[in-house]
Amino acid sequence: MRGRILTSWLCLLLSLMLAACAQPEVGSRGKLPLRAVNEAPRANLAQHCVENFKDGYDYFPDKLTFRHSAQLSVEYHGHYKIVRYNPAVDTGEQLEYLLVQCGAPRPSGFAKAVTINVPINSFVTQNLAMLAAVADLGLEDRLVGISNTRAVTIPTIAERIKAGRILDVGGGTHSTIERILEASPDVLFTFYSALPNTNQHPKLWEIGVRAVGQADHMEPHPLGRAEWLKFLALLTNQEAQANQLFAPIEQRYQELAALAANVATRPQVMFGRNAGRDTWERHGGRNYLARLVYDAGGQFFLHDQIAGSWAPTNFEKVYANAEDATFWIGGMLNFNDLRSFRDSHPRNDWFRPVREQRVFAHDKGRLGMWRYPWGDQGMTKPHRILEDLLRTLHPELLPEGETRFVQKLN
Repeated sequence: MRGRILTSWLCLLLSLMLAACAQPEVGSRGKLPLRAVNEAPRANLAQHCVENFKDGYDYFPDKLTFRHSAQLSVEYHGHYKIVRYNPAVDTGEQLEYLLVQCGAPRPSGFAKAVTINVPINSFVTQNLAMLAAVADLGLEDRLVGISNTRAVTIPTIAERIKAGRILDVGGGTHSTIERILEASPDVLFTFYSALPNTNQHPKLWEIGVRAVGQADHMEPHPLGRAEWLKFLALLTNQEAQANQLFAPIEQRYQELAALAANVATRPQVMFGRNAGRDTWERHGGRNYLARLVYDAGGQFFLHDQIAGSWAPTNFEKVYANAEDATFWIGGMLNFNDLRSFRDSHPRNDWFRPVREQRVFAHDKGRLGMWRYPWGDQGMTKPHRILEDLLRTLHPELLPEGETRFVQKLN
């Protein structure tokens, strides 16, 4: 076993060396220009590196904090920031990223931290959810690769894909290192898994790829998930923009949650899908989706304290808890109608929402197979998703308007 692993990594290193010798122009953005800073900056440097570093200056006058994320925190220290990530799952890992203003010296005392010079000038994401933050912050020109170019619904990013400015580095979490290297990114956002053995970032660090494990999908609160926008802002020195973007999202979400806080009845809501003979794929009871259901005036169908994005569960347990649920939301992507969904699995009809036609898919606006706005736009729009769920569970609270991400299967 050990010999096969060693051979695999030797092959990987060889492929990296070969790819490095023939990088294409696409994705290459070069270095940021230098800028002389003769007095303490009044705003963060989002487009330049420091030409004449001076100790004692605060190079990040624009700052942010994480108020809702259960996983992220940041500290500011003059010319560097420390971002700490504590996963919401028990992987035994605590990650630390040292973000240093480019042109300034690396501070001592952070031997285990991944060092990244900021602002970054290019990045690749294996998680399509981050595309929402890319568009919101106006960073399309720094995005040089994504995991699946065919799953994009954001027009500004789709245009750059069509123009050949963004590489497809492979589907899902199975991206190829060769294609990532072709994009030559300053940072690679990888999908952070609850299964430690499947995470790529430790090995990527060993070969010099600055990989950031992204786990927005494991946040317990929707606003905490939306705060991953702030992580991208930290890497690009756009704290001021992130604060301006996040404030109305937070305010609107809290206003909507207050509408449903004292509802007389809370209908039970199923999430997830049949994934085989004895298994059900669903989100944990401490995941942001469970909180969305609660804030929309509903009751999530399972009450465990798992935060994971997918928590495979014994079918019997799901059936015992959800047989008489009122609504079934999610878990039925790419179906055109209720009949095709019912026919897709013999056990779907066992649940009351199917029999009583209260099944809702979260792929409204679908542009093709696995190409729907919830996937690449939803991370930074929890207020819009909450509006959809309120209109679904308690239409009397929001009598006007249409859903954006959720639609009923008829």
